[in-house]
Parts: sequence; structure tokens; C-alpha cells
Amino acid sequence: MKKTFLYSLAVLASVSLASCNGDYDDWANPQTNPQEASAAKYGITFTAGPEAECNMPDEDGVINLVTVNSTDADVTGYTLKDLKVNGEAIKGEIIGNNIQVNATELEKILCKQNKTRASVASNIKVESKVSVNLASGDAVTINTVGKTTGKLKPTPTPAIDENGYYMLGEVNGNGWDAKSPVWMTKVSDGVYQLKVTTEKDKNYFKFYEGSKFESNNWDVINKGVLGCEKDGCDDASGTIYYTGDSWGEPQTMVIPGVGTWIVTLDMNNLSYSVGKPVLYMKGDANGWNGYDYLAGDGVHFTGFMYLNQNGFKFTTAPDWSGTGYGANFDTAPDAANIIITEPAGYYKVDVDLSTKKYTLTEIKSIGIIGSAAPNGWDSDVDLTYVPYNKETKEGRYWEAKNIKLKAGDAAIAAKAHTLDEVKTLKVGDADAQAAVTQRSGITGEKMELDGYCVLEGDNIEVYDHMNKHTLCTMVQLNENNEEAGHKVAMQVAAMRPVALDESSVSEETKKTELEVAVAKTKEELVEKAVNAALKKAGINPAHVDSEEHIESNTKKGWLTPEQAEEARNIKKTVSEEKAASLNPTMIQNIANGRLAKFFKENCLVDQEFQFGDGDKQTVAQYLASQSKDLKIVAYQRFTLAAE
Repeated sequence: MKKTFLYSLAVLASVSLASCNGDYDDWANPQTNPQEASAAKYGITFTAGPEAECNMPDEDGVINLVTVNSTDADVTGYTLKDLKVNGEAIKGEIIGNNIQVNATELEKILCKQNKTRASVASNIKVESKVSVNLASGDAVTINTVGKTTGKLKPTPTPAIDENGYYMLGEVNGNGWDAKSPVWMTKVSDGVYQLKVTTEKDKNYFKFYEGSKFESNNWDVINKGVLGCEKDGCDDASGTIYYTGDSWGEPQTMVIPGVGTWIVTLDMNNLSYSVGKPVLYMKGDANGWNGYDYLAGDGVHFTGFMYLNQNGFKFTTAPDWSGTGYGANFDTAPDAANIIITEPAGYYKVDVDLSTKKYTLTEIKSIGIIGSAAPNGWDSDVDLTYVPYNKETKEGRYWEAKNIKLKAGDAAIAAKAHTLDEVKTLKVGDADAQAAVTQRSGITGEKMELDGYCVLEGDNIEVYDHMNKHTLCTMVQLNENNEEAGHKVAMQVAAMRPVALDESSVSEETKKTELEVAVAKTKEELVEKAVNAALKKAGINPAHVDSEEHIESNTKKGWLTPEQAEEARNIKKTVSEEKAASLNPTMIQNIANGRLAKFFKENCLVDQEFQFGDGDKQTVAQYLASQSKDLKIVAYQRFTLAAE
């Protein structure tokens, strides 16, 4: 729950008033702000500037984006009040009649908006607001926003290296060994991938151009380095920076955690991604908002999904932040959709990124069979697929109506409320726990009853994520509203709340979170002081954040032995001094703020609602927009996945 602190500020001012005649009649006529003048009054026009359509970079580093003119002789100049490109604010200044912006900053906005750094012309819409400077010395704000258009092409990026790309760093046992680079596999034109293994919590790496490789010669190797914006970045995806980039120097990326990962380098769009070996399908069959996924090894993927003839694409990220594959596995942002000639239906889909091919195997039926099914193990009961409905936003599941399951509904019949109660229920001649143990002996795999959730009453909506029965939620409202209940159930699935509201959070959890917040605050304050001392000594903090990193960077020549030892001394002495001088009151205040943030992020009613129409609002605000008295009574969430 967001806490609001009100501060009262009292100011005492001594004002000396003097007058020769003692006439204070003007007190009765208080100062007012006149209405802003219209653009028409001064004949103000906004037109596309001389460089509103051009190829970047520009020689002088600025783009003359908009030209302002006036037909009024009293107007001597202009002052820029506000400037937006495609709705995003950008700094600018007026030189003469032209509104100028920094070319690099403009590129950043365009590339971020288009989710690509490819050198492709982009249409832009510019909104400008100015004040006019009059011959009298007054400045009058114009209440009309000038709207202009343009077309800009970002800076050409490095040509794709015909020798490919490789990685150096703490992946696949490389350890920054410039004699043994880890070469990436070309999966499509300009797109390279590598399946990597990591063994630590933080695994640093960079990409390198293959043509610049010369065994153990860092002077040559670093001429082809590719990295990210911020040193030590552990984002799952991001923008690539390269040697000579006007945006900044390439920094070291991090894979956070032990395991197996797929690292993708997209030189078409100058982007990278780090993730588990998963490919997604988004298309008309799932409303372009949902997605189906295919598991694989980074090159070969398999999944099961419903497809129609209205188009779809594969993508490495469900939010389109990764690499998308359209028709003929084209990775361009505007690539055409994949269109199948087969009839609409449910298919096993196999994708091979190395050959740029996919195959479809029709799944004609899925059935339910087993001891709980109506026909036992003798024969199955066919399920019918329910396609996605664009109007109701429902579907994408298999169903069988009017069947009665045996044994499996025993828990409901017995009105069990806890997992322990379920374990004692009879399944055949044994209790449920014994039946599970017996099954484990047959299969040779460890099985156990993992959980059981129950809600009783009216107005309960159930959500089964992707209809895979591995993540299910239930939400009970105080009023009948199926749509709202369904959306909140999806919210519970996606955002994993720990409690309904702040009052529902246990005191033990509050205590633990506050202790964590205090410890984290102390750690950050100490780290900030250490980093400041390191920078003052001319040492990059990212190069000495661990003993292992110090040793690695010393071997690479990024640190001298003297700098390494100085860094160790600074880290020890400054951290001890700062830890001893921390202000307890300040720490507690910061920790309280962190706790308030925890409530906002983890209490269901206070979370930002994820399934609205675009306007930012909390879950509570969304419910109030549906009905002023609509409230959540209770919810349950259960998953078989490790989170």
C-alpha cells in the first residue's frame, strides 16, 4: 500500500515596503497571468525543417528538425517551450528560425521506438511549442502546438562480418581466453546463436567480429568488440554498441545464473538476447496478444498449437523485443506474415532455424484415458479443440463436455480443505498418498502430491494458463462479473502476489522484508562510497567487483598489478569506514520506502493492472472502473513450475 507523507513547511519572510507617496492602491488589483496568445495573432507557422528528411549522421551533429516563421514585424525571435518526436519528449533549441536537436539523441528515440537500429528510413511526427520574443522585450507563449512530419534514416551500422562472430568471457569454460574463442552459429542472415553453459551467478561476456580475430592479440581483437550500453548489464535483451559507435563504448554483458542459455546476436537490428531455448508463435489464431511456445536447443524447436490461414510469426521473445521470423524466416521488422496453405487446425510444429524451414503434422484428436476417465484404461474419450474467439478473448483449449471423472473428484466430494486431508482420501483400496507412492514404484520416478487449493462460494473465476494444467488460479469477487474475474485471475497468474492487500501480509513477512531492505540499503550505500573512491583513483569499479574479476582483468592487461592492489585496499578501508558511519535514521527511512514498494508490487489490489486498455491503474482502480463496489474476496494460485 502506497504511503503518503505530508510535510508542513513554515517560512518567515521579512518584507520591506517603501513608497514616496504612500499610495498602495495597486494592492486591490492583484497580478494575473494573461491568457496565452494564439499562433494566428502573430502569424506563426511551423514547417518541416531543412533536415527533417535526411540520412544520419549529420556532419555537425545536429538536425534542423522544424522551421518557425512569423508574419508579424514585432516578433524578433522564438524560445522553445516543448518538443516531442512521435510523442516522446526530446531536448532542443532554436537557432534563428530552426528548431535543432542532437542527432545522437534523436537516433536513440527512433531506434527505441522502432525496436531496431537498422539503417531504415522512419516516418516521424514532430510537435513543437514556442514562445515569441517581441520587440518590446516581452515573451508571449503560443497556445497552439505546431505539428510537422519528416523522414529520417539512422546511421548505417557496421556491415555484417562475413567471417561471423564469436564470444569471449565466462561461458563454456572460456574464461576470456583469447586463444580459444567460442564461435557462434549462423542461424539466418545476420543472426547468430550459441548454446552456452555457465557456472557462476555472474558470467561476463562480449561479442567480437570474426574478421578481427588474431589469437591472443587484444589490440586487434578489441577493434571488433560488440557490447552493451552499461557495464555489467544483466538484462535479458538489449541494444548492441560497437567500436566507434556514436552512442558510446561497448560494455560487458552478464548472464545471471548457472545453467544452459541461448545467446542470440542479431546484427540486422543490432540487438542481443539471452534466454532459455524457447521460440514463440504469435498470430491470428491466438489473437496476436497471446502466444504458443516451442521448446528446443536454440536451433531446432517443437511445439503444439492451433494455426489458421490468417498469418503468424515466430519470435524469440513474446513481447517482440527479440528476433522475429516472418515469411521465409525474414527477420526484418516489417517482414510479411507466415501464411499456411493447410486447413486451419491443431498441429505439431517443428522449426529448424539453420535451414529456415518448418513442418506441420496435423493432430486430429486428443483424448483422456486412465483410472479417473469414464472408460478407464480401456479406451479414451475424445476432446474437442476450442479455437481462440476474438470477441470473447476465450478459447485455445481442448475440452470434453458432460463426462464424469472418477476418483479425481473425491477431494471435492469430501469437501477437503487441505493437502493433508486429500492425502487421506481413498483411491481404490488405498489412500491417496499410498496410491502415489505405489505409482512411484511402478514408474521409477519420484512422485508426490504437491499441492491443493480450494475456494468456496459464488462468483469464482478459474484460469488455467495456456490450458497446460501447470499454473492455475482462482479469484472470488463480491459481485458477479465474469470478465473482471477472469482478468484478475490472469493478473494473479502473471504477477504472483503474496497477499490480497497490505493488511493481509503476515507480520513475519513484513519483518523479513524490512530486514532485507535495511541490509540492502546498507550494502548499496557502502558500495556507492567504494565506487566513488575507486573512480577517484582512476579505477573502473566494474573491473574490480570481485576477486575473480580482478585477477581476470589483470591478466587481460586492463588493470596493472599496482591498480589491482590499490583497488583491494580501497574496497577494504572505504567499506569499513562507510559501514561505521552510516546514519541509522536515514537507513530506516530508505528501508521503509523499500517496504512500501514491496507492498505495491506484491499486494494484489495495489499491483499495476496488466490487462487493461493501456491506461496505468492498479487492480483496485480497475475493479472500481467496472463497478464502484466491486472487490476481491479471495484468491488462490498454484503452479508446478519452480519460481
